[in-house]
Amino acid sequence: MNNAPSSSTPVQVTVTPESSAIDFNIVARGQDKIYEPGGTSPGASVDYGAQMLLSAAVAPTSQAVALEACLTNVGSCSAVGTYTDPTGVVSFIDNGAAISTSLLSLQGEAEFNAPFVLGAHSVTVSYGGDDSYKAAANPAPIAFTVVQDAPQILYSWSSDYYTVNPSMPRGNRRCSLLRSRIPRNTTGSMAGFQRP
Repeated sequence: MNNAPSSSTPVQVTVTPESSAIDFNIVARGQDKIYEPGGTSPGASVDYGAQMLLSAAVAPTSQAVALEACLTNVGSCSAVGTYTDPTGVVSFIDNGAAISTSLLSLQGEAEFNAPFVLGAHSVTVSYGGDDSYKAAANPAPIAFTVVQDAPQILYSWSSDYYTVNPSMPRGNRRCSLLRSRIPRNTTGSMAGFQRP
């Protein structure tokens, strides 16, 4: 048996990043609707203050169709092949300006709860790429217009406090304001009155 040292010639390997794709949608919380580019959209208007969750999942182009099917129908996830999850950041873009740069999770997903102002919006997403995957953009926008909402204010008189403390003068009963459909960024004032 010969145990003499040996040498080998180096082998050069070039790894080219794979093309990537983005599955992008907007989830309208409280409406149980999912809007996608080129498909359904919020339509002409969205009430001011409505929660709009922007969601992006990045995958290799070869797995993009299977990933989208998995995200919309969990039972079809067996069709998604094995791949290394993309890393890096995605940018959520509204009317050409970045509104958030979000780090991808370990599963290659990013979300942003967008506080949209009144007016027209055209939202897209882009991915910056990493060592394994090329940058990608989703050129098809999701378009909608945020309109002023008509808040509903409900109130009720609390007789519980009066029952517990009957010596309390009738005019000092508590009034409870129940906040119903008042957007969180609403400003202004509210005045109350008491009947004689």
